[in-house]
Amino acid sequence: MFKIDRIERTTSILLPLAVVALFFIIWEVGVFNKVFDIPLFVLPKPTTIFAYMTRKTSLFLEHASITFFESLAAFVIGSAFGMVLGVAIFQIELLRETIYPLLIMFNSVPKSAMAPLLIIWFGVGQIPAIALGAFIAFFPVLVNTMLGCGATPSELMDLAHSFKASSWMVFYKIRFPNALPYICPGIRIAATTSLVGVVVSEIVASDAGLGYLIVIAQSQMTMSLMFGGIILLLIMGLSFYLIAVLLGKFLIPWYKR
Repeated sequence: MFKIDRIERTTSILLPLAVVALFFIIWEVGVFNKVFDIPLFVLPKPTTIFAYMTRKTSLFLEHASITFFESLAAFVIGSAFGMVLGVAIFQIELLRETIYPLLIMFNSVPKSAMAPLLIIWFGVGQIPAIALGAFIAFFPVLVNTMLGCGATPSELMDLAHSFKASSWMVFYKIRFPNALPYICPGIRIAATTSLVGVVVSEIVASDAGLGYLIVIAQSQMTMSLMFGGIILLLIMGLSFYLIAVLLGKFLIPWYKR
């Protein structure tokens, strides 16, 4: 049984890596360029991109560190606010009837439309990027927190009431622990969507960050610079997701899907 589990874990790691490696090999030999008739200066080979990234390491690190900080701040702020407000809306009926419909309405607005407004309010810089990223990350955590709080088994609630447990004790010992399996998937979604919000803001109007770097690359038609920024964003998004997965395993080690 142990050997089977180890083989399955190894396969789950090696298989995605093999697919990624195959993709880059196909790209490197020029299959995409030949099949879709794309010139090399528009779609450079991976080796050309990585060589450019090596030469411009300091430039990429400078802008990647800014995007990383903004995304991390947006993720933490959005997730925390979503959790707190989700609990409050679940517990207080007045908020469910008044605030929640407004939040659904605001969430339906395309987030790219919010970026110019935030930039007018807060100016060009890190604040509008963090605000937009937090706004996008906030809603999935909010909804999942509300769902999780409402999914507590009635048997546990009856047991708590039979022992005359206080409302705070019921929430702390029963509702919140049972809500964590719902909250953690929301956090995983927020981990990647916060990065999306930050990059959208950087692309619309910013003077730093990977989104800004991609816009500069577009204006100069420097494709290696553009693809380098995109590759770093892919790595950053995957890193945030893996961190969120590890956080979920830390918070709910007892939960088995």
